[in-house]
Amino acid sequence: MPLTDVKARALKPKEKDYKASDEKGLFLLVKKNGSKYFRYDYRFQGKRKTLAIGVYPKITMKQAREKRDDARKKIAQGVDPSSTKKHIQNKKVLLSYKGELQNFIDTANQPIFGIDTEGKVNKWNQQAEAITGYSKSEVMGQHLVDNFITEDYKEPVQKVLDEALKGS
Repeated sequence: MPLTDVKARALKPKEKDYKASDEKGLFLLVKKNGSKYFRYDYRFQGKRKTLAIGVYPKITMKQAREKRDDARKKIAQGVDPSSTKKHIQNKKVLLSYKGELQNFIDTANQPIFGIDTEGKVNKWNQQAEAITGYSKSEVMGQHLVDNFITEDYKEPVQKVLDEALKGS
């Protein structure tokens, strides 16, 4: 006999978790702490499986039966409903990281500083600031070699920059 909403509400916790059957594999798992979870037992490719449907009463009896029926249709089409659910969950996790990963990729490939053809700083990111101690406002538009390279290194650094600007 199918489970009714009145019967589901009346289910009380016991010393051990137990199942209250509905129909066609759907049941309500009653935990010893009193929480209630809809589950659907089914067989797929010869293996017994259980699909978590939701928490009662947040998921109503009607919604649980609809989700069970959707799962039965997938099984009839040769699709495992639990693998579909896992695929959707994995996709949501990946999408949640997409913005962070894109930002990481964008910044990982960025130079920490840049100079124009006159040797003046035109790009200065946070990493350059952390390494040198100079803020972006202090360096932008300033000649890199003249203002920020020590005397010992001015000539070789300028030579490297000149060669780079020539494309050598």
